[in-house]
Amino acid sequence: MNADRHEGQMKCARCGQTSQYSGDWYGDLCPVCADRTEGLWICTSCNVQGSFDDMGGEGAMNPACCGSACKHIHKDYQVCQITKCGLTILGFNLSVPTYNASYFADEVDNGTKEEFGNPTVPILVHEADGVRIVLGTHDYDDLEKPDIQIERQPNGWMIFLHPLGGSDACGFVFFADDGRSFLMKENDYGPTAAIHILEPGEQIPEINGPPPKPIRDEPKPTLIVRGPALWRR
Repeated sequence: MNADRHEGQMKCARCGQTSQYSGDWYGDLCPVCADRTEGLWICTSCNVQGSFDDMGGEGAMNPACCGSACKHIHKDYQVCQITKCGLTILGFNLSVPTYNASYFADEVDNGTKEEFGNPTVPILVHEADGVRIVLGTHDYDDLEKPDIQIERQPNGWMIFLHPLGGSDACGFVFFADDGRSFLMKENDYGPTAAIHILEPGEQIPEINGPPPKPIRDEPKPTLIVRGPALWRR
């Protein structure tokens, strides 16, 4: 790389954008594209793993091993491989912080609790003829935890909602490619409770925080009105 390119503007070989060169560039890749290529690349055929360069990536061309595109796992993800019935399933483990600003609004406002902070909770994301997201665990076989299955459809996405681990779905969410969305309830014949559909503005105390305390009415003076006496003759 010559001095002129170091000191002036450079065009990224991946995104094609021209910007000021800095020490955060990686070869001909701008800092943003360099960050997006970091991490592990895995061949979907032979399971060989390596960095972007190791797997043959260059510029705008992603690594392709065994004639098929490699899968990219970001550097911040913990890769895991799950073997079931002789098949290797690719996944990764995440730990996500808890959003505290709803339930602990006062503590977040006064700075005694972070808006996003402890407790951090594990999540497992893995292949499943689409993507399955297991909430609250890194254990593939933990059937006590809820999960979400995302499946591609010809003109959109279908999301299966499993609030009760190992049981039937309570409903299905559909995202059409044209921007429409749908929620379909499932019959509650099994152990999974029926899904509750909220109206705009409704809140769930267990998630959004306890409801405000009712204001007690002050005792009001009792006004006794006496009419004219009626005498029976």
